[in-house]
Order: sequence, then structure tokens, then C-alpha cells
Amino acid sequence: MDLPRWRGLLIVPTNQARREMEELDIDLFDAVDILENGFDCAKSTRGARVYERGIRKGKKILRVVVVQIEVQYHDRSVEKIWKVIHVGKGGVWR
Repeated sequence: MDLPRWRGLLIVPTNQARREMEELDIDLFDAVDILENGFDCAKSTRGARVYERGIRKGKKILRVVVVQIEVQYHDRSVEKIWKVIHVGKGGVWR
């Protein structure tokens, strides 16, 4: 099974983001699709390595927020990954 990746890095959700994805009936491959094909929909300035992208679904915007982090494994190897920190559906602003 292929693991979802965005910009060459593995993408993993937080527990809260996984629950949000289940409520909206999307999976990580859908989240990658939104990140790749969506538009920048940040309502405010985000920190470094934090991206918020979205797509329009009718009168709503489906948003995915990710942050790039480094994880260290038991063998002390380090890998950069994308952590999905929020997935939500909200109204369109002007």
C-alpha cells in the first residue's frame, strides 16, 4: 500500500485531525488532493512551514492545515514529515 505524500514527504494526521476527517468523510489521499490542487485560504498569517489550503464545495470551503515537523525514531534516525493539524469546512469570506 502506498502511503500518502505531499511535496515528497509523508503526511500523517493528529488524532484530532483524524476525527475531523472522519466527520467530513475524507481520507489522507483526499487531503493530499486538496493540498495539491487547492488555493491558499489562510485567514491570518501562519507560522513558518505551516500551510492552509482549501477547495470550494458549493458555498463552503474544505480546508486542510499542515505543518512540517521532524520526527526521531528509536534508531535515532530523523525524518521530516507533514502533520495534518486541522481539517474543516467553513463559509466563504469576502
